[in-house]
Amino acid sequence: MRQLESHAQDAATSLGLSLSPHMSDPATMNAMVDAIFDRGYYQEIAIDSVDGKQLIKRINPVQIKGVPDWFIALIPLETPHADALIVNGWM
Repeated sequence: MRQLESHAQDAATSLGLSLSPHMSDPATMNAMVDAIFDRGYYQEIAIDSVDGKQLIKRINPVQIKGVPDWFIALIPLETPHADALIVNGWM
């Protein structure tokens, strides 16, 4: 579980640092989030402003082909949550 948490935090930190200079460019922000989300097996990636407005959100529902939902629910696997502050300009 710690490895999942570490990977999630590393990805959040890296994405946050990458997005920082592009906060005024929604197209670039979306492309960067898509690049991480599409190859990272994440359940959700969300970018929110400091006032709580959701800027970007990607959701990947849990679906495993050929495995019934009841079987997936038998062993709950807690997914780690990670976040990073994105700073644009000087603090």
